Amino acid sequence: MGAMTEPRATEFRERYESFGEKERPFHYGSHYSSSAVVVYFLMRVEPFATHFLALHEGRWDHPDRLFHSLHEAWVLSSSGSTSHVMELIPELFYLPELFRNENKFSLGTKQNHEVIDYVVLPPWARGSPRLFVRKHMQALESPYVSEHLNDWIDLIWGYKQRGKAAEEAMNVFHYSSYEGEANPEAIEDPLQRKALLDMILNFGQTPSQLWDKTPHPKRAVPTTGTSTSASASTSPVSPPSPAPSPPPGLAGGAHHVPPPRPPPPPPSTTPPLEKPAAVPAIPLPQPAVAGAVTAMTAAAPQPVYSASLICSQPSKLMPVVIRDIGEAVGDIRCLGDKVFTVRKTKVMLPPTFIRHVVWGYADGSMRMWSGEKMLSIIEHAHDAPVTCMAAVEGTQLLVSGSDDATVKVLTTDSASGGELVVLATMYAHRDSVTCLAVSRTYSIVVSGSRDNTCVIWDLNHFAYVRQLSHGEAPLCIDIHEVMGDIVVCSAHLIRLWSVNGELLAHHKLQHQSKEAITCCSLYKAQDSIVLDHEGLLFTGHVDGSIRVWVFDANVTADTGGNTTLITLLLHVLETGFTEPITCLHVTPDKGKLYSGDAKGLVTWWTVPEVFRSGCTGASASAPARRA
Repeated sequence: MGAMTEPRATEFRERYESFGEKERPFHYGSHYSSSAVVVYFLMRVEPFATHFLALHEGRWDHPDRLFHSLHEAWVLSSSGSTSHVMELIPELFYLPELFRNENKFSLGTKQNHEVIDYVVLPPWARGSPRLFVRKHMQALESPYVSEHLNDWIDLIWGYKQRGKAAEEAMNVFHYSSYEGEANPEAIEDPLQRKALLDMILNFGQTPSQLWDKTPHPKRAVPTTGTSTSASASTSPVSPPSPAPSPPPGLAGGAHHVPPPRPPPPPPSTTPPLEKPAAVPAIPLPQPAVAGAVTAMTAAAPQPVYSASLICSQPSKLMPVVIRDIGEAVGDIRCLGDKVFTVRKTKVMLPPTFIRHVVWGYADGSMRMWSGEKMLSIIEHAHDAPVTCMAAVEGTQLLVSGSDDATVKVLTTDSASGGELVVLATMYAHRDSVTCLAVSRTYSIVVSGSRDNTCVIWDLNHFAYVRQLSHGEAPLCIDIHEVMGDIVVCSAHLIRLWSVNGELLAHHKLQHQSKEAITCCSLYKAQDSIVLDHEGLLFTGHVDGSIRVWVFDANVTADTGGNTTLITLLLHVLETGFTEPITCLHVTPDKGKLYSGDAKGLVTWWTVPEVFRSGCTGASASAPARRA
């Protein structure tokens, strides 16, 4: 930040050369990262607002010095002031709330009579914090940044942090900010010791130098077909004011001629309930996609809170039936080239998915199995039958919901001898818990209930966070691991929420039995942040079809750039079977979609690139074939 312009670089270079022989020279008298920098950007959200006030003796700073405009902050740090070389904090890439004054703080008025409230964004953000954050995230993941990320790493942790290389790179800060350079305990004068400690606390500290000889290698940039254009359209969030009650969504009136029904599957060979076992994993078959999906021009922009079916020439997506477990599929997981499936009332335990927990007993008990061997049993885990369970990836934690309206967190770690042990019981619902979703990335659990609400729980502290009103009893929930968005589906209603409880999209299906939703799954790949839409959702339905939805933006300049996401029906996949879809799983790496139905058939689809890139597809109708 000190060399953004040549005049600015010259000024810092002359400062460095002006120090005497007995002084330790430095380019910058302030630091790129400190507590003051963090609270400067996050002053509108708690708990950072409280920290900001504590840092300024209980008062807001002078209005002209507050974070008010991104343009002004950029000018201040890049050319306007030699005392500011602030680095962007991570929240600027994922937290749109920091730009809003939703707490209604009275921040004062600038000398030009401008009231400090929401942060003024660049014109291309169209007044939408969510659009800005998404574009910012896209820029961070762009090829240009990836190719130069190693240069930044060298400055912060690498060989350009200290010594001659740091001097040549204009990267020398005050000596007290470096590890091992200042020892407050060696200073006898209490005033000098306090002054040094205050400087370290408020000025900032340079991180440990991890290597000092060679440059960091460049990041390997994967080559994908996904567009990463920074000019691609994105979907910003709704305005901070309460969203109006949406009218009923428009029907997605596509009609398909059903394909001939295939012969019935063979009789069930699944073990009985008393001796449950995971179906053995088998290698994936080779892709079998016949024909190509033709991208067509999207329909005209739809009104806020509406839905439209975007149709084109029929494509032929050929699904592959890879397994028949003989009863309703409850969970599908992939590990390498293997697929693991279990029936309803079972949940597989990561990372190997060999162990699984069986639930649904009348006494509220749970039983953990490994193959045909029962490892442990916990009786009366709930006061009523368990209705849903989910395992937390990368941990030994399980989360369960029950007809007793409680949500419980359990563990199977070695400290408990591998036994199922209840860690916490969480209360908020007033009726049976119907569905659960967990996110390790965001450390949250989201539970849905027949009381027509969802509750977000803090998985670190087993504590209530907030409640989401759904309007109908939720049937399935999924969480986007990259964006943190939460999709909640009931039989005829889809709602998309931000992780902080803001309603982003709302779509009402027609009340026809064949359209009723039975399960859902979000596309969660890392490259989803650079797509031309806000998210891709797959829903399974009672009639055996799978629908592909895309969340897109409706930006209206006449409302000050406020935006609302709309839900567009992109594609309908027909399996050729009529049994309800009971389970969906989308792999984040290769874009494969797995579906399971009420008869036990597990079907594999290859998700076309045209879907993931946000282009409009076509309605598809093709009978499934067996692998």
